[in-house]
Amino acid sequence: MGIPAFELLEPETWEEACRLLAENETVPLAGGTAVVALMRQRLFAPSHIVSLHRVRDLAGVAANDEGGLSLG
Repeated sequence: MGIPAFELLEPETWEEACRLLAENETVPLAGGTAVVALMRQRLFAPSHIVSLHRVRDLAGVAANDEGGLSLG
């Protein structure tokens, strides 16, 4: 079974990604294994998916001084 139709949005900046995520029925995608599996099962059908793979501000993951993680 295929996945429901959706529009893929590919922002290049963090600001653009945030704006797109605030609009419409959107969901972020960064890898997508769970999102795609749920869509194939027809349990989840967003109208727009915001791919984060081109957002350079999110490149890299590092531990921060507070014991958490920092992106970008």
